Amino acid sequence: MSTQPDREDFLAAVRRVDPSDFARMVAATPDELLGAAMRTELRGVILDEVFRRFEWFFETERAGSAEGTVEWRVGRDGGEPDRYAVRIANGKCTVEKELTARAARTTLEIDAVDCLRLVTGGLSQPLLLLGGRLRVAGDENFAIEHGGFFSLPTPDGGSRAADPISDLARIDLTEIVTVVAETPDAVLRGAVRGAFRDVLLEEVFRRFPAFIDPERSRGVNAAFEWRIVDDGRRDHYVVAIEDGRCRSGREVDAEPQAILRLGAPDLLKLVTGNANPYRMILTRRLRFGGDPLLVARLPRLFRIPAAEQ
Repeated sequence: MSTQPDREDFLAAVRRVDPSDFARMVAATPDELLGAAMRTELRGVILDEVFRRFEWFFETERAGSAEGTVEWRVGRDGGEPDRYAVRIANGKCTVEKELTARAARTTLEIDAVDCLRLVTGGLSQPLLLLGGRLRVAGDENFAIEHGGFFSLPTPDGGSRAADPISDLARIDLTEIVTVVAETPDAVLRGAVRGAFRDVLLEEVFRRFPAFIDPERSRGVNAAFEWRIVDDGRRDHYVVAIEDGRCRSGREVDAEPQAILRLGAPDLLKLVTGNANPYRMILTRRLRFGGDPLLVARLPRLFRIPAAEQ
């Protein structure tokens, strides 16, 4: 059994580890071993040091006048989570264990292994949110915004911005395909809501032009209005196909010949190849108006990824 001096020696050793070296160690360690380490009495030492370093990677200029407290709840098997309060105010970041008198503006729940991988740049916040492995309560906008106030260490000795929106734009589509395929519908519905829904929809439609099939869409001039409807939320996007090219977004100036209506989770399944569009129409998860022949042709105009990739 570890003694107090052992613990102090370990703490001193952890504090000497360079952030980039720590990122490399975490990246090289399988989940099973990281999980085992986080079930020992040294878990607290590791987490305390991880959150102590938040102040190192805080970017004052990015934070500007933002103010609020984010409570991190790091899950523990069969026990209460470890709690850390990350306070941002007056261009500074401070970290305390537990909340003081101030209520949290946002609460983040995550398990210990995912937490280590997130703060060392091995996992992205958007994928964790999408898969239900990072759960947000409170001000969801601030949850997304505050990630951009920090940098992340990289294994090559540098650092990069921790901005979730930029992270989402960098994620390879095959990773998104896999997460959508593996996430239960109920979890996906819970993840695709609030502020994250807005970020996700913008990214989905930003990527549409990259997947147009130039050969199959040659000679096609048509526009589709997408109506994304969930629990009182309504978003409208237009995808215009113009002789082998594609424009998409909220402000695309084109007269739609067809209208497609579905929920955000079903949209994700559709564009990642995790759902059959014709089956969705038959089960009324995808409804349409306008030219039915044009709607039937739409999936063949794009290179839709396959879920097994």
